[in-house]
Formats: sequence, C-alpha cells, structure tokens
Amino acid sequence: MFMKKMYFIFLTILITGVLVNCSDTANDVSEEFLALKSPNDFVIANSIDELEAMLLSSIEKKFEPNVYFEITKISYLDVESGVVANIDYITGSGEESNIILMKDFPYKVICNAKKMNGLYEDNSKGGGWSFSCSGEECCKVHAVRNLDGSVDIDCSCAGCTMTIEPTVLPV
Repeated sequence: MFMKKMYFIFLTILITGVLVNCSDTANDVSEEFLALKSPNDFVIANSIDELEAMLLSSIEKKFEPNVYFEITKISYLDVESGVVANIDYITGSGEESNIILMKDFPYKVICNAKKMNGLYEDNSKGGGWSFSCSGEECCKVHAVRNLDGSVDIDCSCAGCTMTIEPTVLPV
C-alpha cells in the first residue's frame, strides 16, 4: 500500500512538472514567433495590439468589417536597411493568410499579380506600405529578396488581386 501511494505521489509530481515546463516553453515559442523587432533592430510596432490595429483595414478588405483575427507569426527578410516583415494571421473562422509590411527599404520592389503589375518605389520618408492578396483561399502574398537587393512580391495563386496600401509604422 505504501508503495502505491509513493508511486501515485511521484507520478503526480512528474506530470505537474511536465505540464508546467510545457506551458513555459509554449510561451517562449509564441514570443519568439511574434518578435516586433527585426534582426536589424527595426521596430514594426510597439505592441501586438498596435500591430493588429495597423493591419485591421487591410484584413477587413480581404474578409469583412470587424473580422476577428490573431497574428500567429512574424518573420523578416534579411535586408541591410529598413524592414520587410511577413505577418501571418488566422481569422476567427479559421482562414489563414498574411500581409507583408515594408518601410525604409531603399531598393526597388517588383509587384506581380494577375490584376496588378508594376514597379513600386519605397516612400522612405512618408511611412511604410502593406501588401496583401485576396481572392481564392490560396491567395497569400510572398516576398523574395534578389541578389541585387531588390524584392519581388507576388500572390501565391492565379486569380488573386494584390492590394498595396500606405501604412504608418513607428519611427
């Protein structure tokens, strides 16, 4: 009987330790995936709430007014100056998409989408820009840095419409 009690106490302590450790690890991972500062020390927002407020207009155009969404990951292109950030999000209905934010990027950006082709020159002095794609469920925006420093931005599948909007990012 004593061994059963000791075994039960040991098992309870072990499970509690694992659960606490897993929850701490999950918090560390989410903070890592939601870094508001780029590797070259450019801050895209002062908080996740501020970033969500900046993105709301673009996301509402893709889905509907007052759409609930949550940012799931922020990643950055390796650029020498300025910032090119890819922000992944999921809506309350489970639809996943993304937005590219860009500011103070001194190189050319070539945008390619079925309904929008052209050359984008960064407006380094007047704020940043957001790029998003809408249409089919597969419509997501991609950004790729070229060897010459320029960036190609396109939508992931045919039938998408690219939207480029001015976005105010922190100075």
